Amino acid sequence: MNASALSSSAGVRSVRATVNYAADRADRGVYEILDDTRSRLPLRQEEIEVRDARTAAVPPSLEREGFTLVEAPTAVGDLTDDEARERIYLPELADTIRRLYGASHVWMQPGSVIRVTDPNERARRHTPDAARFLHLDYSAVSARGFLEQTVGFDPEVAARARRIFAVNTWRSITPPPQDVPLAVCDKRTSSLDDLVVGDANFDTDEGPTTFEISLVRHSPAHEWWYFSNMSPDELLVFKGWDLGPEPTSCVFHGAFVDPSCPQDAPLRTSVEVRGFAVFED
Repeated sequence: MNASALSSSAGVRSVRATVNYAADRADRGVYEILDDTRSRLPLRQEEIEVRDARTAAVPPSLEREGFTLVEAPTAVGDLTDDEARERIYLPELADTIRRLYGASHVWMQPGSVIRVTDPNERARRHTPDAARFLHLDYSAVSARGFLEQTVGFDPEVAARARRIFAVNTWRSITPPPQDVPLAVCDKRTSSLDDLVVGDANFDTDEGPTTFEISLVRHSPAHEWWYFSNMSPDELLVFKGWDLGPEPTSCVFHGAFVDPSCPQDAPLRTSVEVRGFAVFED
């Protein structure tokens, strides 16, 4: 453990980490999900403080910061099993999102993503590395497109809903500590003006697909957090995009190397799934 990477302010533990923001004059970049070595992203490195939300006197909440950590054990024995995730895990997450947000409906995006930091295991599974740049998984265009592709989407319900937003879920499958955890930004410290649109390419069984994502420009106002030592029974939930007529800021996120993590820690494998919370009342 690198002791110099640790700090503490008002009782909150934090680490200093290097992250990848979008370059100041970023053009539209391309993220190759399954082979990041072919990505063409206009990035610049910044050293930031990432606070450990485990040590916060008041835990972050969906209403305030835009993210929270909950106990959410799953009935799926092997989360790398594609069929079990679709059949069991997605309905579990829909129930969790509905309960947390008090949503009228929750529509889940088909599919899920397993990310692996071990290069040998990644090649064996043909699955992506952690996304090591700060971003949102959507743009205004792709959020609407994904919404219309979600399981259970009803255009009449969507038309009368007073509010719809995308919800991200992130779980570490491997035990703690995580060598490459996920940093999330307090939504109160961010702005949609911080974003620049890029493209993400992904090969599916039906062929290659492209959708828009959003890269994040640096701002000294950003406040970054993570949850250390996540167990497989814990779920990080956060607001991924706002589809309202006057959208508000969402939770920027990205993977970073935790300099305080022991070198012999297991290389993390994680699963991420997205859905849409719909509010009619």
